[in-house]
Amino acid sequence: GVGHEYAWMWFRHVLAMVLTLGLYGPWAHVRTQRYFLRRTVVAGAALDYHATPTGLLPRYVLILGLVAGVLGAWSGSRLAGMLALSMALAVWPLLVFMSLTHRMAHLSWAHRRLAFDGTCQQVYRAMWAPLFGGGLVAWLLMAAVLVRHPGNWLAWGGALALWLLDMPAFVWTWYVFRQRHLRLGPLHLLWKATKPA
Repeated sequence: GVGHEYAWMWFRHVLAMVLTLGLYGPWAHVRTQRYFLRRTVVAGAALDYHATPTGLLPRYVLILGLVAGVLGAWSGSRLAGMLALSMALAVWPLLVFMSLTHRMAHLSWAHRRLAFDGTCQQVYRAMWAPLFGGGLVAWLLMAAVLVRHPGNWLAWGGALALWLLDMPAFVWTWYVFRQRHLRLGPLHLLWKATKPA
């Protein structure tokens, strides 16, 4: 790929997203994926992305509804907003599972489709620690804002620091899990990067 070519495409997508209030998202996603994948060559054959924007639309609307629900609940009361955020974090792995399954079913190399063979329960197990930690940090922040005691800010800062320090390990664990469940025919992909990398 060429940097200025992608930059121009990115600019057009941002402009279209602003003009359509975000509804152009699925079309921007498909065009971006095709741009990168069709320019990624492995052993002489390029990858390709076969999804259609209309196929992504239901999941996209679901995510927009989830975000709007959290923001709407938050505008009603902080407690309702935090409960809505907690519920959104609880369903996030389901959305990730749907996204992985859909994306891999529409990705190909040398005219062979890839697949994700992990289960929804496995995705939940792989993602529970960062999501639980993120929810805990958010709840501690709300407690610190409401109670206004210095000890609450200290607890929130400590929890946030631990969560951020653990984020590289969370990401590495997720990539190892995801790659082990991506396959091309009978062959499974591998994530070979080390934790320090």
